Amino acid sequence: MSNVRVNAADNELNVGGTGEGFGVYGLGGMNYGMNTVSAWLSGKLRIGRFDTSEDMNLHGVGIFDARLSPDDLKLAHDIHRQLCEAVEAGPRDELPRIDPPRLYDVDCLRQGKHVHYQGPIYQLPSALADTLVDFFWRTRSAYLRESRTVVRLDAEVVNVERLRSKFLVSIRLINSGYYPIMMDTPDKWSTVMGYQLDFGGGKVDDKAAVWGASLAGLPLVNQSEFPDGKVVVPARGSVVFKFLTLPDEKFTRGTYMFNVVVNASVHAPDVSPSMGRVNFHSDTGKRIPITFDRDWPSTSEELEEYEARQREQMSLQPVYP
Repeated sequence: MSNVRVNAADNELNVGGTGEGFGVYGLGGMNYGMNTVSAWLSGKLRIGRFDTSEDMNLHGVGIFDARLSPDDLKLAHDIHRQLCEAVEAGPRDELPRIDPPRLYDVDCLRQGKHVHYQGPIYQLPSALADTLVDFFWRTRSAYLRESRTVVRLDAEVVNVERLRSKFLVSIRLINSGYYPIMMDTPDKWSTVMGYQLDFGGGKVDDKAAVWGASLAGLPLVNQSEFPDGKVVVPARGSVVFKFLTLPDEKFTRGTYMFNVVVNASVHAPDVSPSMGRVNFHSDTGKRIPITFDRDWPSTSEELEEYEARQREQMSLQPVYP
């Protein structure tokens, strides 16, 4: 199979690996990442998880390699045979159109040469489409535990501390894989385009008490560490971003457990698929506890900051006749 990404300019599908095989790609829409499963008749399986925000059992995003079991390898051979027959027969109209569609990608051996096909799954025979989608959903979860991490991006809240009338927030991005990951610094992430770097925390003794803030687009306190506005998260390494911000809500003193949500465009140039748009949350089982010894706002300066923030937010609300 040819090398997986979806290129908006030429609709090229590309998934990493060579030889006969097939792939399934679940597109989450313009503001979300893609989830992919690619299988080769050699037995190799590559899983791409780039949209995991709604999955509470998985934190971060990444690319993972595994080997198919004998039974699943037999099934993969059968799916591949049916796909190659289906693309020869032409599109079917047994299923309704879905937007955004799930896509398939298959390489078939024709007269001694690999021929590449791709298209929406809803154009396949319904029985084959069901089998392919079931393979996609099952293998992308079942093989993760035993997989080898190729590249993985995660995040965590390092610290939240008062700095005069504001809060200094430190967020760490972690690459636990074997290839570097590149991106723009978060101050360049457009919230209009749905990019996101949000942290938030719930109070230990009052689950209804929560506060946090959105950091995407804010100036970096440690901008000097990234002078060209570009970031390389090294293999088996991490980077920390620091921001000054205000809470989105009033809060009372106590201990809060923090986590972070990310929606960004990232690039792993030495790997296919090369990630692209990703969205994920930090490990909710390891929220970071931080204690505050007084309420916010609790000084006249903080109250002034809070009221100014409220006025600004009100001014952004649409006015209807």
